[in-house]
Amino acid sequence: MSTPYIECSGITHGYTRGGEHLVVLDALEFSVDTGEFVALMGPSGSGKSTLLNLLAGLEAPDEGRIVIGGVTVSNLPQRTLAAWRAANVGFVFQFYNLIPVLSALDNVALPLLLTDLKRSEREARAHAALEIVNLLDRRKHKPTELSGGQQQRVALARALIADPRLLVCDEPTGDLDRQSADEVLELLGMLQSDLGKTIVMVTHDPAAAGHAGTVWHMDKGSLRPAQAAATS
Repeated sequence: MSTPYIECSGITHGYTRGGEHLVVLDALEFSVDTGEFVALMGPSGSGKSTLLNLLAGLEAPDEGRIVIGGVTVSNLPQRTLAAWRAANVGFVFQFYNLIPVLSALDNVALPLLLTDLKRSEREARAHAALEIVNLLDRRKHKPTELSGGQQQRVALARALIADPRLLVCDEPTGDLDRQSADEVLELLGMLQSDLGKTIVMVTHDPAAAGHAGTVWHMDKGSLRPAQAAATS
């Protein structure tokens, strides 16, 4: 058997609020194969976004081990972790976080300002990313000149700009109408099937989860296959 791309072992994580320690994830075990599209579902406060932050290297677990692509990211020092994250993880969120005064092209190219690439190289990569999401003809438009679905596709192109192996998506269709949501989800499916991206998506929407190959249900910090959760 091949080694999973993501392996979480004994992940425990919590927060202290008002002097009380709240355990959000409790000895969680979780794995994702290379090129798999996984959806995480469950009630608000169940730990879905916390798990996503841990996978993306935005937080470190209190206990346990996270290995992604053979790298034990839970043990990396902050500077090394930041470099790993920039090269390996693309982020897509419910709210697009686009810069209003910048064109779609410049929004997509923004992460590359932290690299040594020349402007012409940054623009060429942004062109290619916008072409993947079918928005090259809108490259000069500012966010206010785009629909919600188009803005999310620009955000998706921005997530792809460094050609990451992993996409983490936190409610990527939560602010979209059904047609726009389906377009974004079809693009995510294409990125998985055609480009081999590994995708972990948090969603409350069963229709969105239906686009994933595997659906997990999270409740009280533990994960179960969605079918088992539905029948238990």
